Amino acid sequence: TVFERTYGLPLFIEEIVKTLKTSNLVMEKDNEVHLKPDADIPLPDSISESMAIQLDGVSPEARGMLELAATIGMEFEFELLYEIDPNGAAIDELLDKNFINEIHPGRGAFKHTLLVEAVRKDIMWSKRRSLNLKVAEALESRNTAPEIVSEFWLKAGEKENARISYISAAENYCNIHAHYDAVKLADKALELWPKGEEEHDRIRVLMQYANCTRMSGQINESMMALKEILDSPVRDDKYQETANLYRSLASSYALKSQWHHYKQSRESAAKAHEKAGNWAEASVDWRDLASQYADEMNFSSALVCQDNSISNAMKSRNVDLQVKSMSSKSYTLSSMGRADDGLKLANEALDLARTKNLIETTAYAYRKLAGVLEYSSKFKE
Repeated sequence: TVFERTYGLPLFIEEIVKTLKTSNLVMEKDNEVHLKPDADIPLPDSISESMAIQLDGVSPEARGMLELAATIGMEFEFELLYEIDPNGAAIDELLDKNFINEIHPGRGAFKHTLLVEAVRKDIMWSKRRSLNLKVAEALESRNTAPEIVSEFWLKAGEKENARISYISAAENYCNIHAHYDAVKLADKALELWPKGEEEHDRIRVLMQYANCTRMSGQINESMMALKEILDSPVRDDKYQETANLYRSLASSYALKSQWHHYKQSRESAAKAHEKAGNWAEASVDWRDLASQYADEMNFSSALVCQDNSISNAMKSRNVDLQVKSMSSKSYTLSSMGRADDGLKLANEALDLARTKNLIETTAYAYRKLAGVLEYSSKFKE
């Protein structure tokens, strides 16, 4: 019986009754509905099977329209359906037979997801790709959000168009600082990238990916992207960009407290800045690297880095950087027990800052001089 087959589930009962009506297996008698006598009634074993039987009762045109709607999704716009397949009678038939409902003016929906699944299940592979292609083309012509269009391109087997849409969507999300969403979309674009093609564009997307992953706290992913960019052959002679990449990578290592890799990356940044002729930035890299060595009590390595910092500062004719590098070196010398050397260099740095009337730099030199005097136990001075 219907009850035994459905276990009393209301949705299943409803679909079974619809199936019986569709199959013309019921009749009215004495104002009651009865099964036809001696009828061979194959009650379906599941709701999906019941829906599949109901679908046999629609016209080929309506069936095609139903497949198109199912390709779009649970909800859809009637105007979009009509734009792809201008057959209003087919849409009306689906509404009349209650396969779809108008939930808002101009917007339809399937009654429940099981019907969508039943329809999709019976769409042949080649037709499925064709339908997704038609939907993608229609949505793109309407300037629909690229993250939506990209999914239809991908289902249609159009990987190149899907990749382009994913890139566009990632850029849109990145521009509004929705970094986590931008990462997901950029990741999909990179997965579809053909090996060895459009390398400059791939680097651009990787740069965006590295920035967004870092901004969203995905440090490991950001580091992997930066390394991949640095490994690209198209960056061999772009020293300034390479320096910036190494500096970003060093910052990521610092956030992970991976100081050995931090020092390697910061040194690479300094050397790349030197190759680019950006002496001032090279000076900054060497000085920061020296600070890390000093924190680790590796004063000999710190001195080497500070000498490099002073040299680059002088090449750049940046007195502020020169004074700060000299003052930092004086502090390192005093930490090593070379108080006289440290005190001499600290005073030279202070005199240079005062001569150039650099107020903030003079204050910095005074602080370092105080540290040198403290190490020398000359508290009065």
